[in-house]
Amino acid sequence: MAITEKLDRIGGNTALSTGSLPGAGTRFQRAVGIEDSPERLVADLRGLSGSHDADRLLEVLAEHSAEIVEWLADAMGVQLDIIVDYRHVAHSVPRLHAPTSRKGQDLADQMLAAVERRGIPLATSSPVRSLKRGSNGEITGAVTADPEGREASIRAKKIILCVNGFGASPKLVRAHCPEAADLMYVGAKGSEGEAILWGEELGARFGNLASAAASATRRSSPSPRSCSTVASRSAEPSL
Repeated sequence: MAITEKLDRIGGNTALSTGSLPGAGTRFQRAVGIEDSPERLVADLRGLSGSHDADRLLEVLAEHSAEIVEWLADAMGVQLDIIVDYRHVAHSVPRLHAPTSRKGQDLADQMLAAVERRGIPLATSSPVRSLKRGSNGEITGAVTADPEGREASIRAKKIILCVNGFGASPKLVRAHCPEAADLMYVGAKGSEGEAILWGEELGARFGNLASAAASATRRSSPSPRSCSTVASRSAEPSL
């Protein structure tokens, strides 16, 4: 097992967030008397978004959400608390789990510490340039580059693409999500949508590319009487 990271540090949008992870039916919820289930999580989210291209993915993630949260706590040593004073949009019960600090960087740092304890190789500043295919079309590895631009070919039986959206790519946002193209982007700079380009090369099908979340951001200047409110896309269109 090995990990390559595009940027010079681990974190991405996780580091910019509150580090909150939804889990439906966790022991952390039960300990404070919260009754929840995967079915309830699915119903909550579908009540907001309706049916979409990733309906089955939603069901799978909800089904395993509690397991993932508890695995992070037990196997990875991540310190998580159930947030009881806040419910995320459309959530009918509190189900977000986060570090006590509610800082995403702390979550990322704890996961990085778990990687280091296991001796898993990690190469930062090593973006993936392309995916490698075998004679039957199967993915057999990846091509990465070091800070000097020298490429290396990595063979692997399995590859997990830990990618985010494409909010940091104005070109892709305008092409796939034009309604958000003129909004200020405030997310991680590494979310440039390379996986979409890889998928196109492989003939993959895509869904929900026109989806985005936007929020109002208060921006102030050094003058105490000068401030403005602008719309920003803080969450990103996703695969």
